[in-house]
Amino acid sequence: MNRERRLGLSLMSASLVLIGLWSSTPAAEKIDKQNATISGSWKLAMAFAGGQRGQGGARPQSAASRAGGSRGRGSQGGALTRQIMLNLVEKDGKVSGDFVGLSGKPAAIQDVKLKDGELSFKVPQQMGPNTFTLNFAAKVAGDQMQGTAKILTPAGAREFGFQGERLKTPTASAAGTWRLHIALADGTKFQPTLEITEAGNSLKGVYRGERAETAISNALVFGDEATFDVARDRDGKKYRLHFQGKIKGNTLSGNVDYDFDGMTGYIGFMGERMTAPQASADKAR
Repeated sequence: MNRERRLGLSLMSASLVLIGLWSSTPAAEKIDKQNATISGSWKLAMAFAGGQRGQGGARPQSAASRAGGSRGRGSQGGALTRQIMLNLVEKDGKVSGDFVGLSGKPAAIQDVKLKDGELSFKVPQQMGPNTFTLNFAAKVAGDQMQGTAKILTPAGAREFGFQGERLKTPTASAAGTWRLHIALADGTKFQPTLEITEAGNSLKGVYRGERAETAISNALVFGDEATFDVARDRDGKKYRLHFQGKIKGNTLSGNVDYDFDGMTGYIGFMGERMTAPQASADKAR
């Protein structure tokens, strides 16, 4: 009787599998299949200083190891890490998307290929009067991405390593007027203001210090993280600030990397929003 009962249960299970009412696939495998898509917003960190020249050189180190993590210009070799947003959509076996990087404007990616976790694409970029093409190749594993980007120039090929992660944090609003607090090691304090407007993941704005007003550049928001640059040339000297911080409600905190005509380093900063973010249509563009 027990053998007949076990046989009946086995036949019932097999029937349920056949008609799709029950699956023998483990739950973990189901989740993996559901999360197999590459769709989403990806934050890429690319180290631009010290890239490999030409073909067949040693593979560049990762952006995080070259640039000292999230601090932009790190202490290891002085690499400049540029933060880049990559928005990907996978549908019907095809991948499309846009790239918000060097120019701060979205550009559609081209010649996209994805097979067995290997992603490649190219994207045109405009920097001033110069137009060039970035060729990306990366290995994707879950929410992580790592690879290289190659630029072809008249002087030869330049190759840069990058790392990426899929964003899981909802995009915070950076719009409004901010009062920043920056204290130097000698006790000197600065309180510049920052006015920001949003256009998708891109930011535009003005940085006002004690002596001058400067438009920010390379400004993006990644989830709850914002990054932007302030560049000034005065009396034949170059001043560069690279801000990167996290937004929590109406507060902003992080690090600012500085290059004062060759004198480099980084310090922390804090900020509070003095005016409410604008609920404008720019954010949806």
